[in-house]
Amino acid sequence: MSKSDGARTLVINPLRTALSHYQTGVLSALRDQDVLADVLAFHEPSSNGGHQVQWLTNYLRALRVARRRRYQSTLILWPVAGYLDLVALRLLGIPHPHLVMHDPTPLVRSLGYDPISRWLARRFHTGTVISHSNAALAETEDVLGSDRIVLVPHPVVPDARDATATRSKAIRVLGQYKSSRDLRALEEIAAA
Repeated sequence: MSKSDGARTLVINPLRTALSHYQTGVLSALRDQDVLADVLAFHEPSSNGGHQVQWLTNYLRALRVARRRRYQSTLILWPVAGYLDLVALRLLGIPHPHLVMHDPTPLVRSLGYDPISRWLARRFHTGTVISHSNAALAETEDVLGSDRIVLVPHPVVPDARDATATRSKAIRVLGQYKSSRDLRALEEIAAA
């Protein structure tokens, strides 16, 4: 899929707010590989006070666009319905789908991660599942088997700052302050 052959990839981001930085990294990585991409992104219910039904409707509309326009491939940055997304991609006939599974075993109860959804995905999934860590890869392989699952480095957004700019010697430490936390190590680093 190079710029010269006109092939395009559709990137679907159903977590526009939470994954905005990730989306930027993905698009940068695609550009580096000369892949032309269109983006359909929409806000998750938690970021704009929307409803899950509307969120799911937006996702289904995006999948309909992927099928109707016959993109070279479709890259989905987050599974809206967990492992059921893999079944839906097959039922809807999405050409060459790729689904990023960030959290194959969520910490909280979520749609599409129950035993029945996992069983359906194991038997009826299509496309490629993308993992960004060995732990996620192993968990996904336990559910789906090892075929059509790939380990891909997490995309990194290039530093947009001018490389010739003077760098500050200030060091910022980000985190939650607690009075009980031992800050001596930071003081020693600063002194050194």
